[in-house]
Amino acid sequence: MPYEAVFAVFDELMTAKVRLVFPPFHLLLIPLPQVPPWHTAAGLAFLAADVATLLESWLNETRSSPSSLSRSFPAGDVESAIARYLMSLQSAPTAGAVVAKLQETQRQLRRTY
Repeated sequence: MPYEAVFAVFDELMTAKVRLVFPPFHLLLIPLPQVPPWHTAAGLAFLAADVATLLESWLNETRSSPSSLSRSFPAGDVESAIARYLMSLQSAPTAGAVVAKLQETQRQLRRTY
């Protein structure tokens, strides 16, 4: 399965709490029902661990593959997603190792792209 497809699902799960809705004349934040079991700090930390592993593998494969694959890597989207995840994990006191892994992946991403 392509990394992009798996990342899209993980990203949706990580960000499913609030959506932006663009009506004709204003911007609304619409809270969605929380998606169990990812609505707790522990659930987010658990999910973020899988996301961190996926991103690390995807980045490593991209860096070691032909240049056409590395050019198609959505570095900007992944970097902004990591920043969102790190903000979400601030409320998860047990997510220290996951936060460190995401920060390291973010550093590698910035060095590569």
